[in-house]
Amino acid sequence: AGGNVYVSGTLNISGGQIDGFVAVAKGTLSQVNISGKAQILGEENGLYLPANELININGLLEQTAKIYIVLESGSGVFTQSTSENNLKAFEAGDKAYTVIHNGASLEIVSKDEGEDPEGPGGSDTPSGHDHCFCDQQLYHEHVNAGWTMWDGDAQKLQTGGYFAVGDNLTLADTVVLGTAGQTAQKSVDVYLCLNGMTVTAPQNKQAFQINGGYTLHICDCSSEKTGKIRGNGKFTGSGGLISIAEKGTLMQYGGSITNGYSSGNGGNIAVTANANYTIYGGKVISGVSNNLGGNISVSAGAVFTMHGGEISGGSAKSSAANSNNITMDAAGKLDFRGG
Repeated sequence: AGGNVYVSGTLNISGGQIDGFVAVAKGTLSQVNISGKAQILGEENGLYLPANELININGLLEQTAKIYIVLESGSGVFTQSTSENNLKAFEAGDKAYTVIHNGASLEIVSKDEGEDPEGPGGSDTPSGHDHCFCDQQLYHEHVNAGWTMWDGDAQKLQTGGYFAVGDNLTLADTVVLGTAGQTAQKSVDVYLCLNGMTVTAPQNKQAFQINGGYTLHICDCSSEKTGKIRGNGKFTGSGGLISIAEKGTLMQYGGSITNGYSSGNGGNIAVTANANYTIYGGKVISGVSNNLGGNISVSAGAVFTMHGGEISGGSAKSSAANSNNITMDAAGKLDFRGG
C-alpha cells in the first residue's frame, strides 16, 4: 500500500508492506496489533504513535518484519510486554533515537542513553551466537535471530524466544514450560541451543516438562557438537529427563539427551497421550527405565517421528517386552523416516 494511513480503530497487520506515514489517533479506541512479517517502512515516517499509546506484538515476529517508529513524545515505551527477540524488527524513524528492550517492553531512547557500554555481543548475547546454524539440510525454518544467553532460569522461557546456553550448568529445579494439566491459550515456541554446553538435571528430577501449547526446540550449533542434557540420579515417574504432556511438542535438531533414569517408562523421554516428539538430529542415548522404554516411551495417541539422529544404548528392566530403546503403546504412532 502507498501513501498515508490514519488509524482511529483497530489495525491488524501480520504481513505485507505499508510505505509511508501510518498515524494512530489519540484515545483508547485505537489499537495496533502487529505479528508475523509485518512491514511499516519510511525512515522519517513509519508508524506514528501519540503519547501513551502502546502497540500489541503477538508472539515472535518473523525475520523479515520491519517497523519504523516515531513517537509524539520523542522517547518512551511504545509496546505492551514483549520478548527481547522482537527488538530487531524495530527502528526509530528519528535518527537521534534508538530502540531498546527495557527488560519487559520496547522503548525509544536517545542514542546517548541507549548506547551499550559493553559494546556488541554484551553480557546478554553469547559471543559468536547471532544466528542458528543447525545444519541447512534439516526440515525446519532457518531463523537468523539474536539468541539470549540462558542461565537455567525457567521463568525466562515462559514467553518463548531464542536462547543459548552460555556455560555448563546444573538446574536448580525442573524447568516447567507452561502449567501442568493446562494448555496455553496461544502456542509458545522456545528455541534452546545447547551451544556445546552441558545442562545437568536437578538431582533425582527431570530437566524439562513441556506442557500443552508449548514447543521446545533443541539444537546444538557448536562446531564440536558436544551439547547435552544429562541426567542426575533417579527420577520417580516416567520420562527420566523430559516429559511431554498432552498437546506439548519436542523438536530435536541436535544435542544429546543422555543418562536419564525413570522408575516408570522412558528412561530419557516420555511422550504422553496426544503429545508430539520429532527428532531430526542429535542423540537419545544411555537411558535406563525400571519398566519399559530405556530411552523413549510413546503413549496411546502420541506421535513420535524420526527423520534422523541416533537412539541407542538404552536399558529397560522389565521382562514384559524387549524395549531397551523405545516402547510404544498399541495406539501410539511411530513415523520413521531416517536415522
